Amino acid sequence: MGARDLLADLASSGISVAADGDQLVIRPASRLTDQHRVAIRDAKPAILVMLRNKPAANDPGPPDTDHWNWPASQAMTSAEVERMQARLALFTARWLTASEAEALAARLVIRHREDDDRRCCAECAHLSRASTWRCARARAAGLNDAGLPSDLVAQLQRCRAFQQSHLPRP
Repeated sequence: MGARDLLADLASSGISVAADGDQLVIRPASRLTDQHRVAIRDAKPAILVMLRNKPAANDPGPPDTDHWNWPASQAMTSAEVERMQARLALFTARWLTASEAEALAARLVIRHREDDDRRCCAECAHLSRASTWRCARARAAGLNDAGLPSDLVAQLQRCRAFQQSHLPRP
């Protein structure tokens, strides 16, 4: 019998078990059978771990702010919102307009949800822009020219030279 089953069995017998340091406090001890004593002795380390990690009865724990969000609905989770804000900061710093940056960041949320492994140049550390978009690793990426057409910058693709750009903190 495992520690969890043993504690459930003891509770159903009207016996409470609590941890006090490295000791178990059992009340009322008079209800223990010899079989209970042997099982408790064998499972004591596991019981202590379980009791130490158990939240207090009046402690509701951290609120689940994402309970009704993805995948229960299309609403973004707090982690997705944070990642989207970081992407917006990166994309607008890379000269995308606010509407372009928002559309691309929203598309990347869907990409992540669908486990799509493709990337876009706007996320890559090798992307730069002077008067036109440029790839610093064009040859490694399989391109003939470092210049990039603007529609390629936001297109999802697989690139051998891709290197994730550092996302700024939102």
